[in-house]
Amino acid sequence: MKHQTMRKINQITVLLAFAAALGALNFATSDPLRQASAASAPVPIRSFHYFAPGSGWIWIGDQLFRAGAGGWTAITPDPSGGSSLLEVVFLNAQTGWALAAGADGLVLFATRDAGQSWQAYALPVDAALLEFKSTAVHFTDERNGWIVFQAAGSSNFDLGILYSTRDGGQSWERLSIPSGGPVQFPTPSLGWNAGGAGRAGLFQSQSGGGAWEEIRPDAGEASYQLPIFAGPSLGMLVASGEGRADLLLTRDGGQSWGLAQTIPAAALTLADPVHIPASAAGAGHFVVSIPGDSALYHLDAAGALTAVAAQDLPGAVQELDFLSDAEGYAQVFVPCADPKSTGCAPETRLLHTLDSGATWEPAALPALAAPSGAFAAPQAAAVTYPQALDKCDLSSTASLGVWWTSSPYRATNIYLGGANRVSTCLNKNLTAANLRTLNLQGWKFIPTWVGPQASCTTYKSVMSSDPTTALNQGISEAFAAADIAVALGIPPGEPGSTIYFDLEAYNYLCSGAALTTARNAAKSFISGWTTGLHARGYKSGVYGGSCSSYISDFVSITYVPEAVWVAYWNRSGYDPNASIYGIPCLNDGLWNSGNRIHQYAGDHNETWGSVTLAIDSNVYQNPYISNADTKSPVGTIALANGAPKSLSLWVTVNSNASDAASGIASIRLRNLGDANWSAWQAYAPQVMWRLPGPFGQTFTVEAQWMDAAGNVSVVVSDSIFLEKGIDTFFPLISR
Repeated sequence: MKHQTMRKINQITVLLAFAAALGALNFATSDPLRQASAASAPVPIRSFHYFAPGSGWIWIGDQLFRAGAGGWTAITPDPSGGSSLLEVVFLNAQTGWALAAGADGLVLFATRDAGQSWQAYALPVDAALLEFKSTAVHFTDERNGWIVFQAAGSSNFDLGILYSTRDGGQSWERLSIPSGGPVQFPTPSLGWNAGGAGRAGLFQSQSGGGAWEEIRPDAGEASYQLPIFAGPSLGMLVASGEGRADLLLTRDGGQSWGLAQTIPAAALTLADPVHIPASAAGAGHFVVSIPGDSALYHLDAAGALTAVAAQDLPGAVQELDFLSDAEGYAQVFVPCADPKSTGCAPETRLLHTLDSGATWEPAALPALAAPSGAFAAPQAAAVTYPQALDKCDLSSTASLGVWWTSSPYRATNIYLGGANRVSTCLNKNLTAANLRTLNLQGWKFIPTWVGPQASCTTYKSVMSSDPTTALNQGISEAFAAADIAVALGIPPGEPGSTIYFDLEAYNYLCSGAALTTARNAAKSFISGWTTGLHARGYKSGVYGGSCSSYISDFVSITYVPEAVWVAYWNRSGYDPNASIYGIPCLNDGLWNSGNRIHQYAGDHNETWGSVTLAIDSNVYQNPYISNADTKSPVGTIALANGAPKSLSLWVTVNSNASDAASGIASIRLRNLGDANWSAWQAYAPQVMWRLPGPFGQTFTVEAQWMDAAGNVSVVVSDSIFLEKGIDTFFPLISR
């Protein structure tokens, strides 16, 4: 029942530039479920659902349409009132809701006549909460509904605010929620929440959202998304792990779950937690699309799985909506031919199948009025900024290697650590060697530290409310972050070597004197952070919500950070025209010398070169982006402390070697003329080595060093004359 599934506004859409050829969309069809002359949107298809053949709705750009017997009808609420749609959900063909942001705050529009008329309800949401990453709306029936606001924050966090209504939206109660992910309530009391950093959490409520508990129905590490129900009792839950997708079934409305099938994935598929498109397909049937897999998988109520080889899919499936086992729709993402070109603008398409997904044809789209706001036809961008991605865990070198050649992204964040770093993001790919490999591919890095948060919050580690103590905390945190950066081969002293402190939003968590105290302490902390990084040879940066983390406060502190990374989510996915300017609460004149990053879109899937990643999107014009250690160690060796001769086959090898970035880790040796080196062994400034003999000749020993990033030095050597003597020394390095 698709009307029961809530969706994040930025989880399934890609913001596209409005093309000049808008007229190509100006058509209508008597049957909106059948093929039309075009089904490609230069503005994003943001959401859609069909209730039956000829009956459904679609949200494109900032406009909402209803499909009926006469074709498409525009039903956008408040079309000229300045509101911007944030979320749309319909209970049935007649009853629906649309969440919108207007000049006076958030408004929930409700219709009970298929969008012919709308009633507006104001929401009791603090102005501070207007800076959020995403929203999700869900209604179980005409009276019981929920809205989730995913709070401003980095991909290391997933905090949410939940509101509930029991009267169709006229009044609301604020409730707690364990993550900022969407909710699903099959009944007014039984509900689900899926989210958390890395999408690793699944939570259940049996009190309408009043209380929650975490459940883990799938064995092993898994990322969860909301269950899908095909009736009051039968439901499917998708749990994905590295290299697999587990499909679980419930036959008791979600009280218990059992593994029905496991779908193995290709080598580069599901290496990271991503959204997996899935749909109920009538009573007792489900359909799943695995990113990077051309097949569609059909699961029946008995747990039997059928793979259907899909043809005619021009891109990656973003969403599925099936009316039956045979008939359904797919929203697909089609990348541009040259993603590195200026103005690369992918598109979304709506496709239709009548044979279970074996073949697809374009579905009709409505004619669009001239779009407004963020979806208006863009002027030629004065500057096109480089793109950067960030996510909770660093992706593999293989996945990012594909993205380097296939995507417009040029930089990625890396979480170095910190007391508030989440344990669900394992950092298994974060090594000096991997950073070196990625840097050689071309990637640059945004090192990030997740230390103590504002003093008025309840994070497990918080700043002191005393400014002097907070200053010293900032210095200590900078030293700790610098130590890890050095170990990972991010060299200090380089022009771009910058570490960013992740300061999460706190304006909605604090008020009054506590908020004032917290702001003053945060200013002292960041001043100390900058002082400590400078002492270790790094530049200072700070990440946070433009308004909710009070980024502008740091322009007037004693030691101002060189760069800022500002979170303001005014797009729902990749946008080639995103800018680093025009950000609320941050004057364009601040940090305007190529030293700011703008995080413009929160968590969403993108597919480039057949690899799908769940990312936040950023643009930068910033020399304060780091490189990894790609410089080799240097040095010399001396045999027997530089003596001209030795009386023994065993000689000391003294190293005088250095590595400016990650440090020397290993050494290996060989005698000149040997084909093979000794094994790499832990570096020591002096080791013993056996000359081959015989006595009475001069021998040359060669050496190489390797640093922690995997850079290997050139071969260096020294020679010594072997005079007749004895051979009694014990070897300290293996040949």
